[in-house]
Amino acid sequence: MTDPEFFPTKRIKELIADYEPVWALGYLAGLAEWDLNTYMPEDGAQLRGSALGHISVLQKKLLADPAFRKKLSRAESEAATVSEHALIRVLNHDLLILDRLPESYLHEFQQVTNEAHIAWKKARERSDFSIYRPLLEKIVELTRRKADLIGFDDHPYDALLDTFEEGLTTAEVDTYFSQLKPGLLKLLPRHPSEQEHELAAIHYQQEDLAAVSNRLLEQLYENNRRLRLDVSRIRLPRALQILMSESPQGIILTTSHVRS
Repeated sequence: MTDPEFFPTKRIKELIADYEPVWALGYLAGLAEWDLNTYMPEDGAQLRGSALGHISVLQKKLLADPAFRKKLSRAESEAATVSEHALIRVLNHDLLILDRLPESYLHEFQQVTNEAHIAWKKARERSDFSIYRPLLEKIVELTRRKADLIGFDDHPYDALLDTFEEGLTTAEVDTYFSQLKPGLLKLLPRHPSEQEHELAAIHYQQEDLAAVSNRLLEQLYENNRRLRLDVSRIRLPRALQILMSESPQGIILTTSHVRS
């Protein structure tokens, strides 16, 4: 899994090999979350959430292993390339965050968010926000607790942004979007809820959609043996009508189609 050009140092290679079980658990968790968005039956969410919670806890235990931390420390002193220094920096950053999140929190967050996803889909279908509201309130509570656990200087959201983009702050995001906002408002219709694109009214054949999707994938990716196109048996919300799960080992593209 390591390119000798980017990771030539022996201790770095050993560190990456020790990290592979953590990566493997994350890879399987990603597939489970993809399944939640596509094929997961309603009554399976609770058990799936519990399983993903245990995976998060197991990843934390593997990374907290004193032997792994010792190898990380030794590898840091021997890092030679830009890629090796970047690897060590990202690992240390991720471990700093993970160390501040208790195992009980990791498990609870996965459990709640999985159950909430099913409730969200049901609420959309029935146009009944009350179905989703209690779990959404719980997610907000857990997310605020996460910010407090990680710690921040100026704004609670800084702690959350840092888990996705190291060092990014709320102030920087506000500045960025304040510059984009005027142009975006010009592109949006005045009453988007009352206007639907003309393509939404056209009836498509599933086979034709699959053919177009496959042609698109052939243009985007050279190795077709790493690709799989799925047509979801359930209707995905508009925001999720195309789902893609990607890793070095394979890409799964899921589209939603409702046959007329």
